[in-house]
Amino acid sequence: MHSWLEEARTRILIADGAMGTELHRRGIPLGTNLERTNLTLPEIVAEIHRSYIRAGARLIETNTFGANPIRLGRAGLAEEMAAINRAGVKIAREAAGDKVVVAGAVGPLGRALAPVGTLSREEAEEAFRLQIAILVEEGVDLILLETFADIDELLLAARVALATGLPVIASLAFDEEGFTATGVAARTAAAALTGLPLLGIGANCGTGPEGMVRVAAELRLHLRPDQLLCLMPNAGLPRREEGRTVFPDRPAYFGEAARKLWELGANIIGGCCGSGPDHIMALARSLAGLSTRPRPVPVSGTPSALPSVLRVPSAFHTKLEREFVCTVELAPPKGPDPTPLVETARALKRAGADAVNVADGPMARVRMGSVALAHRLQEEAEIEVLLHLTCRDRNLIGLQAELLGAAALGIRNILALTGDPPRVGDHPEATPVFDVDATGLVRIMARMNEGFDLAGNPLGSATGFAIGVAANPTAADPEAELARLGAKFAAGADFCLTQPVFAPEVAEVFLKEAAARFGRPIILGLWPLGSLRQAEYLAHEVPGILVPPEVLSRLAASPPTRQAELGLEMAFETFLRLKPFCAGVCLMTGGKLAPALALLRKIKGVG
Repeated sequence: MHSWLEEARTRILIADGAMGTELHRRGIPLGTNLERTNLTLPEIVAEIHRSYIRAGARLIETNTFGANPIRLGRAGLAEEMAAINRAGVKIAREAAGDKVVVAGAVGPLGRALAPVGTLSREEAEEAFRLQIAILVEEGVDLILLETFADIDELLLAARVALATGLPVIASLAFDEEGFTATGVAARTAAAALTGLPLLGIGANCGTGPEGMVRVAAELRLHLRPDQLLCLMPNAGLPRREEGRTVFPDRPAYFGEAARKLWELGANIIGGCCGSGPDHIMALARSLAGLSTRPRPVPVSGTPSALPSVLRVPSAFHTKLEREFVCTVELAPPKGPDPTPLVETARALKRAGADAVNVADGPMARVRMGSVALAHRLQEEAEIEVLLHLTCRDRNLIGLQAELLGAAALGIRNILALTGDPPRVGDHPEATPVFDVDATGLVRIMARMNEGFDLAGNPLGSATGFAIGVAANPTAADPEAELARLGAKFAAGADFCLTQPVFAPEVAEVFLKEAAARFGRPIILGLWPLGSLRQAEYLAHEVPGILVPPEVLSRLAASPPTRQAELGLEMAFETFLRLKPFCAGVCLMTGGKLAPALALLRKIKGVG
C-alpha cells in the first residue's frame, strides 16, 4: 500500500461516496445511529464499501465519522465507542484488501468549543485522542478529518492525529460562497492549516461539485507543493420532495462537473452526502487515467502579516504598567444629552484622574450606548476612557462589530464583563444573549489584537485593545474566584479591576495571592458610602458585595449628616491599607462629582 501516496501525487485518486445517505437508501431508518451499524448490520456496511470499490474507488472511509465519545455519549452509546470504531476499521479493511486505501474517518465532536460553547479544549482533545488511537491501532492507512466548520476544533484534532505518525488530511465543509457554518473563509482555513505537516487539505460536504469550484480555487493558492488537495462534494444541494430529502445531481452530471475540480489541481476526488456508487462510477470514468494538474505557487505570508494600523498603544495601559493610576466610574445618561457628563469628566481630569470608566447598561437599565458616550468623552473632555462591554445584549456578531467600531473611534481600553441579567433591570422581559461570558469576550479581543475575528478571518488590521477584567476580592469562595481570574488572564487579559471593597482585611489576602500567581496590574475598586441606608442595601440586596457588620455599626453610630463624610474616610482607610498590593484605584460614586473629587484629591495627596 506504500505506493498509493506516490500515485496520488501524479494521478487522480478516486475516493468513495457517502456512507450515511447510502445506508438510508438501503433501508436504515432515519434516527438510527449510523456508526452503530458496524455492530448491528456489518454486512450492509461491508457491501457499501465493496460497491464503491467496484465503482472505481481507490480510497474508502471507515464508517466512524461520528464515533467519538461525545457524540456517542449523547446517544447513550459511550460504552460501545471502542467496539464501534474497531468494527468500522475491520469491515473496511476486509473490503479493501491490499489494493484500496482505508482512511479512518473522524468528524467534529458535535459540541462547540469554549468560548462559543461549553466544551473545554482538554475535553475535546481527549475525545479525539480516544477515537483516533483506536483507528490507528486497528490499521487504517491515514486519518481523514472531515466536515469541520470550526477551524480551532480542526486544528486541535489535527494536532492529535499528527501525533500518531500517520498521514493526516484535514477537510472543512464550505458553502458556495466559501465560508463554513462558523464563518471561516476558505483562504483563512488554508493559511491556518498549511503550517501543520498535513498530507493534505480539502473540502467536503456543504455544496455540490460546481459550488466547490470557488472553494477549491481558494484552497489551492495556499497549499504547499507537497500537500494534496482533497475534494469531496455533495451530489448537489439537498431539497425536500414528497417528504423525502433528495440530492439532485445525476451521476453523469456529477462525474462531468468534477472535471473542473481536477483542472484546479485536485489530487483526491470523491463524493459526500447524496453521492452513491453510480456517482463514483461516473467520476472514475470521467477522470480515468488523468494526471494531476499543476497548482499555482502558494501565496507567501499569512494574514498575520497584514498591516496593523489600528494597533495604537493605550496611554492609560502604558501608565498602568509603570505608575499608580486613578480612574472614576461614570454611569451613562438616561437621555440623549451627554453634555453634563462631559463637564464631569473635564473636572475629574483637572483633579488628576487618569481615565474615566464608562459603564455599559449598568444594572441592566436603559442608558446611552457606552461606545458613543466613550467617544464623546475622549474627544470633548480629552481624557482616556475605560469602556465597559457586556455580553448580555449582543450576540457574537454584534460584540465583534461593536469592538471594531470602538477601535475605529480610538477607544483602546476595554473591560470585559458578562453583564447583569435583564430580570434585575427596568426591562425584565428583554431577551438576554450571553453567547459568551467575560472570558470568551477576552478571547475575542485577544484574537482581534492578532488581526483576526473569532472565526479566524483576517480583519485587515490588528486592533490594539488593553483588555481588562473584573474580580471580586471578597468573594465567598476566594479560590474559585482566583481560578476564574486565572482563566481570564490565560485568555489574554492585561489587567484586573476589582469590585468595590469594604472589607480590606479580606481583600488583602486575595490581592496578595493574585499578585503572586499572576503578576498582572490590579486596580482596586473603592466606593465611598454615602449613608447607612446605602450600606445596608449593598450588604443585604446586592449579591457578591461584602459589607462587614463593623462598617454598618460605624455608620449607625454616626449622625446622618456626617455619614457621607465617614464613608469617604473609610474608603480612604481601605486605600491606604491596600495600596501596596494594587496598581491603581477606580472610584465608584454613582456619578456624583463631589465625593469623587474629594476622594481623588485625598488619594493624589498621598503621592
